[in-house]
Amino acid sequence: MANCYLDIETLPGPDKPDVSTIKVPANYKDEAKIKAYQEEHLEEEYRRQSLDSMKGEILCIGYALDDAPVEVICFDTEYETLRDFQNVLKTAMGQYSDPVQFIGWGNRGFDMPFLWRKAIKYQLTPLKKAINRDRRGNILDLMEIWSAEYRDYRKLDDVAKFLGIPGKEGMSGSQVYDYYLGGRIEEITLYCQRDVEIIREIYNRIYR
Repeated sequence: MANCYLDIETLPGPDKPDVSTIKVPANYKDEAKIKAYQEEHLEEEYRRQSLDSMKGEILCIGYALDDAPVEVICFDTEYETLRDFQNVLKTAMGQYSDPVQFIGWGNRGFDMPFLWRKAIKYQLTPLKKAINRDRRGNILDLMEIWSAEYRDYRKLDDVAKFLGIPGKEGMSGSQVYDYYLGGRIEEITLYCQRDVEIIREIYNRIYR
C-alpha cells in the first residue's frame, strides 16, 4: 500500500450569502443596528465557506506518494484539479494493486470529506471509491495520532517547531483567500507543498 501524504487549500464558493441570513446577537433589537451588524459581518461569513465542503471550493491539492517529490495540482477549475488527482490515484493504485493510505493533518475531518463530497458532486467515481471513510478505512490523521488526550489537537506548525522541523514562513492558512485575490497562486502552491513535506516528516518521526 502506498502512502499518499496530502493537503488541500480551499476558497470560499462563488456565491456570497444573503446578508439577511447573517445571525445577529439576541440583544440586538434596533433594526438599523441589526442591518449594520449583518453588513459588517457579511465578508467574514463568506470567507467561512472555505471551511465548508458544500459551499467552498478546492483551489489546489498537494500530495506525495511515499518518498517521491511533492506535487501540487492547481488548475483553473475545481473539477480539473480533482480529475487530475483522480488520475494520479488510479495510476498509483494500479502500480501497487492496493488502495493508497491518505495521511494528513486534520484530514479525517477536513481534507478527505472535502475530496469525497466533491468526487460525488462531479461523478468522479474512482476518486470516490479510493477514499474509504470507515473508521478503520485508509485515512490516517496524524493530528489525532499526536493528540495526548481527547481533543488535544495541535496546529501543524506548532508540532513541527516542537520536533525541530523547519516550518512555514510568509503566510498562514487564513491568508490563502487574500493571496488568491492578489493573484499570488504560486505562493499558495508553495505553502501547500511545504505542508505536505512537514506532514511526511512528522509521519517518519512517529513511525520510522
